[in-house]
Amino acid sequence: FARIDLGGARPTKRFGHSAVAYGGGLWVFGGRDGGRYHSDVWRFDVTTAAWRLVDVAGPAPRRAHTATLLGDFMLVIGGGDGRGALGDVWRLALTNEVKWTKISESFASTHSDRPWRAWGHSAVGLEG
Repeated sequence: FARIDLGGARPTKRFGHSAVAYGGGLWVFGGRDGGRYHSDVWRFDVTTAAWRLVDVAGPAPRRAHTATLLGDFMLVIGGGDGRGALGDVWRLALTNEVKWTKISESFASTHSDRPWRAWGHSAVGLEG
């Protein structure tokens, strides 16, 4: 391993964020740095070793959510915003027109009459 001086713009140090690898880049969403929750999207280009802030409006700030790559999309589920767990589902198109689309406000629970909400969970995408 070798330490790389990235210089330039880059995301703040954070935890509870998510990331997927797609198209020669690492796409990072959300997370928390101290008391601040984030909803920003960053792309790290593995060829140039440079970060770029992606200008796209989408979900509310959150941490401890999941992100799963499904085809050309990053699917983001739930998380926490400091007030409680979230249950919404968002899809980020990673193609030429990077754009968020809200898929669902919440899931119906099979064990309760309350909507499903989760943070700190895991998810996996199965295609085929």
